[in-house]
Amino acid sequence: MDNNSIYQPDKDDQTLARLIGKIREKEESRLLTDDPIVPLLYQYKQSVKLKKTGETHDDLWKSIESKLESGKKNAPVIKLYHAFLRIAAVVLVASLLILFYFIFKPSEPVLLSESFSERVFVELTDGSLITLRPHSKLYSIEETEVEWTYEIEGEAFFDIVSRIDRSFAVISDGARVDVTGTRFILSNWGDMVRVFLEEGEVAFSTSDFNQTVNLIPGQFSEFSKDILSEPETAEITKYNGWLSNELVLDSRPLKNVIEEISHHFNVRFEVPDELNNERLTGILSLENLDLLLSDLSLSLGGRFVEEEENLFRFERTL
Repeated sequence: MDNNSIYQPDKDDQTLARLIGKIREKEESRLLTDDPIVPLLYQYKQSVKLKKTGETHDDLWKSIESKLESGKKNAPVIKLYHAFLRIAAVVLVASLLILFYFIFKPSEPVLLSESFSERVFVELTDGSLITLRPHSKLYSIEETEVEWTYEIEGEAFFDIVSRIDRSFAVISDGARVDVTGTRFILSNWGDMVRVFLEEGEVAFSTSDFNQTVNLIPGQFSEFSKDILSEPETAEITKYNGWLSNELVLDSRPLKNVIEEISHHFNVRFEVPDELNNERLTGILSLENLDLLLSDLSLSLGGRFVEEEENLFRFERTL
């Protein structure tokens, strides 16, 4: 009897097989001998036992192996999916940061004009005129329909057209000038920022607006060491003399005069400290450096010696 290919034992078959097993275990040989069907039934029982055990074991192992193989195949997919999500998140964040930077980034200064040994004249699109003193630079910070902001290095004379549809401002070394339609001079050579108002009105402030003064024509104010001075009256020639190549001294300390000459000609000086506060009066020509130094030497009782290119040292001769 072959039970390897067909195995469908019912409950009665299993009961009979257990009975035959007990009889066999007790060695009741008589019954096995007397009844010829008993050995056949015992053989059937053994076949059933082996078939059931073998198939159950194989099925269990195949199930475990299938799970293991399934885990091996799926794990990399899950890892790659998670890695893709992480990369996508990083790319998204980076893209948003770049977008915010270009939307909200502060405006970078754009050099509009630069002067060297001669004055330079700049006309803006609305007809406003800016005159750059020698060795000065004009930058554009903001130019929109409602806001124009510029920056000056050195010195410039501004003649601004009045317009109610936009604001106009000039910044320099931590100070700011807000104007409507006006004429003024702004400089930052030396160790301070100065503004002189010739016509119109301006508000002169620190960049954080913690200090502000309002100037009327004929007044000036200075910003130095985080302090904004109160408006004072001065002769206009003291501030606009360079427009006609003159340096008006007007009882100015030598230190201030030297700083202005240094900027105008792009040179350096070495002067004894005891002379810095000596006050000078008169007018010096800015047409020629050698002539200017010659005239200044007479006033100081000494001479200027050129130690190296663009460096002059003052020596007393009296």
